Amino acid sequence: MPRAHRAGARPLAAPLVVVALGLTAAGLAGCTGSSTSPPPSHQPSPAPSISPPSADRTAARALHRAIAETSKVRSYRFAATTSVAANQAVRTTIRGRLVRGNGVAYRLVVGKHRTQVVRIRRGTYVRKVPGRWSRLNHARAVVNPTKTLLAVLRGLIPTALTSVGGRSRIEGRLAPAAAKKAGIPTDNRPASVVVTLDRAARVTLLAVSTSTKAGTNSVTVTVRSTYRGFGHARHIVAPV
Repeated sequence: MPRAHRAGARPLAAPLVVVALGLTAAGLAGCTGSSTSPPPSHQPSPAPSISPPSADRTAARALHRAIAETSKVRSYRFAATTSVAANQAVRTTIRGRLVRGNGVAYRLVVGKHRTQVVRIRRGTYVRKVPGRWSRLNHARAVVNPTKTLLAVLRGLIPTALTSVGGRSRIEGRLAPAAAKKAGIPTDNRPASVVVTLDRAARVTLLAVSTSTKAGTNSVTVTVRSTYRGFGHARHIVAPV
């Protein structure tokens, strides 16, 4: 039986951006390297105002169907890679599976650090690999890929649709407010999004390119998430 986790320890990266995209503001600040801060009298120039693009009607219909199908998926496997373009490249990966009504299990890799998480109704279990499993006394935020994906889809302004062999590719823009709601780091510029759908209108790929502030610097963040094995993900049980 896994031992209860000691109070005060923080084995999980709790913010949504960490669990969904493998990224923290602190990590961003750390990856920019040394830089010289501007003098106190310096005021950064405001970000340019960008008008939202017009939605493509055909792409919007495909997007609405994708939202409906995503809401119905009972189980799947997922993987996501987040890359930060800065003075020091930062790469984070997360891989796991979700079974609705059962739970979620995944492994998060940040640099040389690997963490495994299992969340089921009985509780949340975590371990640093290699290491012993611990059951948390108090639940903390863990990755919710369905919630994050739906937040992106619902906030997306679709601008183009291409279809080949029954598969569709939707391109669009995600306004800063919508990106923030989905837990995606951004500045005042919209994020670029590409969504790929299978023949059943289920999302198989979500690619996001965005920019955000890290201290006084602007860095580019790209996220590539894949979804597969719909309806075939294994039942999740407590680790032993």
